[in-house]
Amino acid sequence: MTRPRLLIEDWLPAAAIGVECIRERSTGQQPPDKRFHAMSGGGSIPLEAARLGFRTLANEYNPPVRSWRRRSATLSDSAKSLAPGRAPRARAWGARWLERIGPRLADFYPKHPTGLVHAYIFVRTVPCPDTQFATPLVPDWHLLRPKSCSAIVAEPIVDKAKGTWHIRVRELGRGAGQLAVPSKASCSKGKGTSLFTGTQIPGDYIKAKAQAGQMGSALYAVAVKTPRGLAFQPPDAADLNALAAAERELARPRPGWEKANLIPTEQIPPGSKTIEPIVRGITAWADAFSPRQLLCLGVLTEELRKLRPEIVAAEGEELGKAVIHMLAFVLDKFANWNAILSSWNPPAGTARSVFDRHDFAFKATFCEMAPCGAGGGLEWAIDSSVGAYEALCALPRHPQAQAPEVSMGSATNLPELADGSVTAVVVDPP
Repeated sequence: MTRPRLLIEDWLPAAAIGVECIRERSTGQQPPDKRFHAMSGGGSIPLEAARLGFRTLANEYNPPVRSWRRRSATLSDSAKSLAPGRAPRARAWGARWLERIGPRLADFYPKHPTGLVHAYIFVRTVPCPDTQFATPLVPDWHLLRPKSCSAIVAEPIVDKAKGTWHIRVRELGRGAGQLAVPSKASCSKGKGTSLFTGTQIPGDYIKAKAQAGQMGSALYAVAVKTPRGLAFQPPDAADLNALAAAERELARPRPGWEKANLIPTEQIPPGSKTIEPIVRGITAWADAFSPRQLLCLGVLTEELRKLRPEIVAAEGEELGKAVIHMLAFVLDKFANWNAILSSWNPPAGTARSVFDRHDFAFKATFCEMAPCGAGGGLEWAIDSSVGAYEALCALPRHPQAQAPEVSMGSATNLPELADGSVTAVVVDPP
């Protein structure tokens, strides 16, 4: 492949494509025949190029980091066939989906009397080298760290004789009943400190225990939305019993789910972006979910699969498939915010998704949403995903807009592109 006439080797915002397109149209020039984004990631730059009438190629090498299905469907739909009328139908079927999962999952997410659960906050644990008690790896005991008011922290209360611990929720400050400073972190830079003996825990020990299947997790705080704002509390007996019940329940349908490809059992491919979870024992995609999260994912997928023929029968082939695809995006979104690689964000008082950064970074603490019953996690995912579709529908498009051609492979070897066939190559630094 010969060098194209225009090679953009630095970051090119989507807005710059629009400015260039307007300039070419205003001077009477025709847009270049073809634009190629070699490392298209989520597809925003190819989407903008296609929306503005350019013939566009989008390539990506790393499908686990950016969902291949999401990119190809979004690029195709957004370039040529967005229909605002699809969104209300997707919301209606999303509500039906929520009705189906409620009876199956509500018992595993018990309601709290003070409000809806905003998030369950967990910590990873390993056996203490001296006592073998499960000791938590907490990098920061803050539960809420806003700029405008006092911070809230979890204070660990340890019973060294019994080998147990729980937390007390405290407000930071110098007043009566307040805690002057937060408790010292029990995990920093990959190393740990035993809550029971104060012994330093080497990073290699933590990885070895994880690879041996001896890294566990413990629910230590629950964030609840109350009329007076966000409140935190230790888990009660109902919370802990629900976790145990979910783990027992998962064992029943799991063999059938694996056979039907309803849960992701594939091995995680080794690479620079996936090395962190792999060396900590997370070797298959299913390992990236706690038992309750995996049970929830299986139920959501199973019920959505059952809905598919009903949706197509009621809405017709074209609209039905579009609605199903949007609900699949909802499922993707929910999984991204409900895995053991998602985390709690104390400054904002919200959850972080797995991809709060562009890798699969290991998280010593993680959080979970209740999809129904105690919380509205699935309803939030539906509103967020369908709302994004509605925003795309509102964008202007050139009359000649057409779907980009999407490919998967290395940008260093592109024999399918003829010499001189590409006018502009966009390479934003990975």
